[in-house]
Amino acid sequence: MRVKRPTYEELERMVEKLKKESHVRTQAEETLRESEKLYRFLTENTNDMITRHLPDSTYLFISPACRTLFGYTSEELLGTKAFDLIHPEDVKRVITISQEAVRTGELRMGQYRHLKKDGQYIWVETVGNVIKNEVTGDIKDIICVVRDITERKQAEEALRESEEKTRSILRVAPVGIGVVRDKILEDVNFCICEMTGYSKEELVGNSARMLYPSQEDFDYVGTEKYRQIAERGTGVVETRWIKKDGNIIDILLASTPMDINDYSKGITFTALDITERKRAAEALQESEQKYRTLFESSTDAIMMLTKDGFFDGNQAAFDLFGFSSKEDFVKMHPSELSPPTQPDGKDSLTASLQHIETAFAKGKDSFEWIHKKTDGTLFPAEVRLSSLLLGEKTVLQGLVRDITDRKRAEEENKKYQTLFETSNDAIMMMNEDRFVDGNQATLDLFGFTSKADFITKSPADLSPPTQADGTDSLTAQKRHLPVAS
Repeated sequence: MRVKRPTYEELERMVEKLKKESHVRTQAEETLRESEKLYRFLTENTNDMITRHLPDSTYLFISPACRTLFGYTSEELLGTKAFDLIHPEDVKRVITISQEAVRTGELRMGQYRHLKKDGQYIWVETVGNVIKNEVTGDIKDIICVVRDITERKQAEEALRESEEKTRSILRVAPVGIGVVRDKILEDVNFCICEMTGYSKEELVGNSARMLYPSQEDFDYVGTEKYRQIAERGTGVVETRWIKKDGNIIDILLASTPMDINDYSKGITFTALDITERKRAAEALQESEQKYRTLFESSTDAIMMLTKDGFFDGNQAAFDLFGFSSKEDFVKMHPSELSPPTQPDGKDSLTASLQHIETAFAKGKDSFEWIHKKTDGTLFPAEVRLSSLLLGEKTVLQGLVRDITDRKRAEEENKKYQTLFETSNDAIMMMNEDRFVDGNQATLDLFGFTSKADFITKSPADLSPPTQADGTDSLTAQKRHLPVAS
């Protein structure tokens, strides 16, 4: 049989076809070489570990990064199973992910703890692809990229602990704490609910306006708060809130933005109920006003002092000692308003310091004292010192009363008593029906040995039943007593 020879044109076409096929093959080989070169570069230079393994986790290929991550060389791990190096608490979950990949042909991302050569575990994250046989569709192997996420996990754990601490603080904090964004309440703690009477569900998601009794209050807080934040980063405003039951409470509100450069990220605020504190302050102010009124209007000289001397006094004190102004008075020490010595011989400075120490130690002290006015005049005084707490400092309040008249009356009474007791005449004193006193001459006259026996008697007891005129003594006594009175 004769074989037909190809024509010249046919040979040219065949040669051209072979050239094209050769060129395509050459390009494919070049692309493959470049691909393999790139693959080697990536596997050898990336910090992530790249692996190929069978569905049962037997390693077929491990990139050099395994030494950096786990301390193993590639040769040490080839032929071993990846499952053997996974933390016992995580291995079941990882096997489940692998089985899903075999069944579905897709490998989802997984996080687990992987054993290092030194016995420590680190957290890793794995992503990959399933490689199938193009003819049978069976899974040949699995390619994975393994990344160390230990630091991320530690950061997440630290964040979780921080958030838990924050939630704990929010739960137990004795002040209201919340977050507001664009005037909408995003979060509140239990204390705010307790203060306002609203539940968390009633507050969160609603405008903060619901907490204010008027639009004026609401607008003022917003304006003043943001003005202060712009100046110093934090705003503190005293305002009023209205509770669910309609009662008004006084609130000290402090606000700080989460991001000083972007208020839209939210504002954290604390709210302290100062209603009782304000009432106490008002009551204290009222009490202080009352005290100041009594202090200033008292006719007794009242002065305030420490161990160092006076720091306040009322007008009666200035008048008593002869001072024209408080400024001059508060420069003095008690010893400077006294003669050098007291009647008992003690020097006034030493004695005054002793009385001051006693008042501080026991809370009070009372005594008689000789004072001196600015003009040098001496006068007897009754002094009462009482300690009291003024702010955080203990001071003394001194009350000085001029007892010149009393002392003069006592002297007069002493003189009378001397005359009474030394008189040779019988002198007695009585009320309506009984003797209340008698001098020695009386006791001697009637034969009494003690005054106690005498003052139990009446005039009738010291008389016979009848008088010389025949009148019984008791009747006569009653008749004469009104005349004597």
